Amino acid sequence: MCASGIHNNPRSDGTSVLVTVGSACVKWNGTIEVRETSTGPGATNANPDGNKWSDVALKAQYNQANAVLDFYSPHYYGWMEQYYSSQFENTPAAFGMNEKPCLVGEMPAKSPIATDYAGYPTATMTLTTAFNNLLAKGWQGHFPWTANIQTNLTAEVGYLLHFGTFAQAFYNANKALVRPNCTVCSTTAPTVTPTLSYCQTATATATALTATGTNLLWYSTATGGAGTSIAPVPNTSTVGYTTYYVSQTVTGCEGPRTSITVTINAAPAKPTVTTPVNYTQGATASALTAIGTSLKWYTTLTGGTALAATPIPSTTTTGSTNYYVSQTTGTCESPRATIAVVVSAAATQSVVLKAGWNIIGCPISGSTALQSALSSIWTYVSTVKNLDSFYSSVNPPAMNSLTSVTWGQGYMIYVSAPCTLDWIVR
Repeated sequence: MCASGIHNNPRSDGTSVLVTVGSACVKWNGTIEVRETSTGPGATNANPDGNKWSDVALKAQYNQANAVLDFYSPHYYGWMEQYYSSQFENTPAAFGMNEKPCLVGEMPAKSPIATDYAGYPTATMTLTTAFNNLLAKGWQGHFPWTANIQTNLTAEVGYLLHFGTFAQAFYNANKALVRPNCTVCSTTAPTVTPTLSYCQTATATATALTATGTNLLWYSTATGGAGTSIAPVPNTSTVGYTTYYVSQTVTGCEGPRTSITVTINAAPAKPTVTTPVNYTQGATASALTAIGTSLKWYTTLTGGTALAATPIPSTTTTGSTNYYVSQTTGTCESPRATIAVVVSAAATQSVVLKAGWNIIGCPISGSTALQSALSSIWTYVSTVKNLDSFYSSVNPPAMNSLTSVTWGQGYMIYVSAPCTLDWIVR
């Protein structure tokens, strides 16, 4: 749990703290048992105790991806040789623990004598030999344990005076290793727009993420993982948010990652419409209507530019025409609803007239110019009148008070010959 917490919370400068556990002995840190004999390392067997600090063992206790050690650091003291041969005589691979870097987490600050097991080769090993052996056998370091004063443990582990001379000699021989010249990475995080938002399924407007920096690398996690130079394109099919991470590398030094959080907002539903809308050819049409917010009207189901105003259908020609309308909430525009406008031919009503006076009623909706309404018999019309107005073919136009007919009203009409009146506006 502690390892997971440390790994998931890097330092403010973006670097990570390495995690280990000081294992008391390689007996609990390796998978191979190497016994000590009077002549050195002896037979090897599978370690019945197993590696208590392996990734598998730790995740069995706390199953999180980062709940692992960064390196192993088993201790060494003389009493341990009753179980295992020492680190000074074996490589990490010999103990079956070389899948991670290994160092000796604690060791005596004087010659590593197997006090209880005199006669073993370790008993005659000086600190210089011990330090050089660890280096030669692939151990990454060692930590002598001591006090700066003499104590009851001095005889076994030594104190500062025992250790200092040998440590200085090892440093003099390995200066680049003990104190390497480190180049501090001063690369900063790239500059980004930290939050972006898209509408659901708006694939036409989702573009690859951008950042200002050098040799950008994109990641799906704040730490760890493999970066890619290809900027991701947000997936807008699902509502929610996703955080992306990006770093830059300058002169071989990769800086910390910065984040971009992309939010996908739900698209509103289509507006509510009534369809089809029916008209008779030649009838007066009204502007189309829909129920929704910030309506936009189109002539195509997808794409195109919204119309400047709500459309008014044309009834000049018979047939069906589709109009499309969307609504917008916030910054998200809905899919478009379809309204079909159907223009049908007017039904023909015929009236047989005799020569002379006849009584007729107007079936055409609204008000229609007199000559247009009676176009089918206009050459025979002599006089038309009702209770209020009058028309005569011999009058000057200014003398005729009847100029149109209105739906539902009756008229008297005088025709010069028998004919058939078709109530069709022409």
